[in-house]
Amino acid sequence: MAIPLSTCSPCEQQAAGQAASEPDRVTEAPFEIRLAERVHRLPPYMFGRINNLLYEKRRAHRDVIDLGMGNPSDPPQDLVIEKLAQA
Repeated sequence: MAIPLSTCSPCEQQAAGQAASEPDRVTEAPFEIRLAERVHRLPPYMFGRINNLLYEKRRAHRDVIDLGMGNPSDPPQDLVIEKLAQA
């Protein structure tokens, strides 16, 4: 069963060996973005490194307690700060 060309993309038409109804399009190679050298000198993002460590531990079936701060909108209760200071 043939699929009408009007319902296929140009790539699908080419893959099916059917002639495209519109002229061939020139496809350009993807362009390259070059970053400034100073960007390459930046240290790794600390939270990215922490997330990678957490991921590796979880993949190794290790129990991980994530004490990440998240995005709190209120300060912690005084009791929480006291307990953390005691620990």
